[in-house]
Amino acid sequence: MLPRSILNVVFGLAICMVPFLAHAQSGTAVSLVSSIQTEMAMLHGNLEVSTGPNIEQMRTRLRTARDQLARLSALVSVDNTQSQATAELDGMDRELLVLQGMIEGSYINGRELMLAHIRSVQAYSSGLRALLGAPVQQPIAGPPVHGHPVVVRPPIHEPEPEPEPEPVLPNAMEPAAFMSLCSAVDAQAFSDGKLSVIRQAVASGNYFTCAQVGQLVQLLDFSDDKINAVITTYPQIIDRQNLFSIYGHFDFDSDIQELQQRLGIQ
Repeated sequence: MLPRSILNVVFGLAICMVPFLAHAQSGTAVSLVSSIQTEMAMLHGNLEVSTGPNIEQMRTRLRTARDQLARLSALVSVDNTQSQATAELDGMDRELLVLQGMIEGSYINGRELMLAHIRSVQAYSSGLRALLGAPVQQPIAGPPVHGHPVVVRPPIHEPEPEPEPEPVLPNAMEPAAFMSLCSAVDAQAFSDGKLSVIRQAVASGNYFTCAQVGQLVQLLDFSDDKINAVITTYPQIIDRQNLFSIYGHFDFDSDIQELQQRLGIQ
């Protein structure tokens, strides 16, 4: 049996570690919330430029989920708010599960990319649930799509999930094909015609780099047209981390601020 003096030292060290561990857990929760905010901002940008049936309902669902996330963000780093944080997390997950079902049953532009953002949010949410000690939600039924209810099942939490492989990004337009697109845009005499050609290229399933989008923006004369061109191509941009490189093609800071606001990336 260990001497009492050694036991006292061990007990004292354990007491000292409690606030340290609590702080580390809080920091992890804040990091997870920040990751969820990033994914939701990208999802918001996709929905804002998409069209199709039920799109306004989808945007409303996402707005509600982002409001709940904002309240959750204020709670995760505060002591004795676990039940409140869990309630906000439950509400956010429910909205996203219904939104996932609506997107899966639709044919909107950028559908697969939006579903990828939702799956990322669900993965981060599962980790946050583990930290909060919150139970995994039960499956719920989403709104009907084509006359049939959509049953959405939440992700099953694994204590130590294996990292998912990095998604394979599509290839941007080949240089020759992109130059043909630029020529077609430049050949149009009016703004509506130029934007119409760009929309056709997006609808045909083409993907772009930020450098290519910058070249398209350079072919437009007016601020509104440049903003609309970026918003139109945004769901198909494969290197969004370089979005800042497009800003140099705008003449006014106010145009850049409007673009960021409409994409939800401020």
